[in-house]
Amino acid sequence: MLARRAVRLAAGALHCPRTRVRSLDAVAATLWAGTAAMIGYVGGTAFAGRPLIAVAVALTVGAVVMGLVELAGRRTMAAAGFVLYGGRRDDRGG
Repeated sequence: MLARRAVRLAAGALHCPRTRVRSLDAVAATLWAGTAAMIGYVGGTAFAGRPLIAVAVALTVGAVVMGLVELAGRRTMAAAGFVLYGGRRDDRGG
């Protein structure tokens, strides 16, 4: 919910037409809902009768995905010349 507000604020600041923002928001919400429903359906089918295994798999997959997102963000920032919590790198690479 917070991300949708941030996107709408950015769209307003960039003077994007309301109709375009609303139509793209509707598409994004539909895709998000479909994805969530499919994940629930597949997870429910795969782990029927085994809720503890389902929770363990969900937490593990979530941790791995978040780790990969963090790693990709750090690599992107490093490639752009920024060091996390340290400002810009100097010319010596440190």
